Amino acid sequence: MSAEEEKNVGESETNIISEIHNDKNLPSKINSEKDSEVLTLDEVIEFYEDQQAEAQALLGGQDEKVCTYPEGYKDRQAIYSCRNCTRDSQSAGICYGCSIHCHENHDLVELYTKRYFCCDCGNSKFTTPCSLYKEKSLLNERNKYNHNFDGLYCECNRPYPCSEYDDSEMLQCCICEDWFHLEHLEDSPGSIEVNEVEEVICRGCVKKLDFVVLYADDMYKEPEDKNITCVKKWLEALIPKKPLRDYSLFFNSYDWRKRLCKCTSCMNLYEDLDVSFLTDMSDTMSAYVASQLQKSHLAAENINGRSRIVDAIVQKAGRDGAVELLRGYEDMKKKLVNHLKRLADEGRDISENDINEFFSELISQRKRRRIDSGNVDDGANNNNDNEGGEKSI
Repeated sequence: MSAEEEKNVGESETNIISEIHNDKNLPSKINSEKDSEVLTLDEVIEFYEDQQAEAQALLGGQDEKVCTYPEGYKDRQAIYSCRNCTRDSQSAGICYGCSIHCHENHDLVELYTKRYFCCDCGNSKFTTPCSLYKEKSLLNERNKYNHNFDGLYCECNRPYPCSEYDDSEMLQCCICEDWFHLEHLEDSPGSIEVNEVEEVICRGCVKKLDFVVLYADDMYKEPEDKNITCVKKWLEALIPKKPLRDYSLFFNSYDWRKRLCKCTSCMNLYEDLDVSFLTDMSDTMSAYVASQLQKSHLAAENINGRSRIVDAIVQKAGRDGAVELLRGYEDMKKKLVNHLKRLADEGRDISENDINEFFSELISQRKRRRIDSGNVDDGANNNNDNEGGEKSI
């Protein structure tokens, strides 16, 4: 092991041990190697899944090493606002990668997700360039901003969290994407079963898009005649027009979007009102979360090296095991996942011997490959470097 490797691994182990000992959320059985008790794999996996579930739902498909600017105005992505870096307090949004690399330890406002937004990091609104992608236009003309970028929400223009509405549910309007306290969406908030609501349109957007009332859960009628040219006109003739009033719409299923008329006239209407996304089921938060989780599932073998589970195992494995992990990370991850799954299926407890066995076998395999590769000439070794499809560590 080189001096540089020794230094890096030593520092990593120090950081890992410190993090594990100081994290009060970790199960106590991980806190000390001297503890005679052991931590069951089920407990480890349950803790890990609880910690990761929400982040994976929003960020599972995000790459923290990449700025999304080259991807343009993405259909939907997680967006943040930085209070430290913009000029003259201008509204601006940054992608997940830039929030990690360009704005670490800054005062960030998490904006959940925004549709059709292009990363602003490093453009003319910022005092410093983007470290992930420098060639950017001065402005992203198609980006839309609201008071959320200043950390304010709802028609009451309050920050979140807000002591005045500390116990209030907040729901996001699927049109303007602002967040609203339930009592500012509905005069009788107790009448709304929030857990059954999948999509909301706020009062302001209902006023602007009055046609959506025709497709409300308590108003919509399914046409029996499938040959109707315009469902919207049919509904307007069927449903008595009510006086326009301030109210929000609560939908119990994203499928309400499938009710929308898709005749040429209505599609042009949606285009003119800049709400064509309503007819696209992939625009829903449900579809977005499913997409992120699918990407997370496809990348499940790529266990994050900074996750507490892997960190704890590296701590127990010692220096040699850690170096093997650093050198053969991709191969190790696959083997580690399979190893943990096997033990979990057996209902086993995780012990130091289990971890030592895992890394001993990993080291032995690498040594065997070194010996095998030393018995062939350079030309043969180059031609058969990955013989059999196995990736060397």
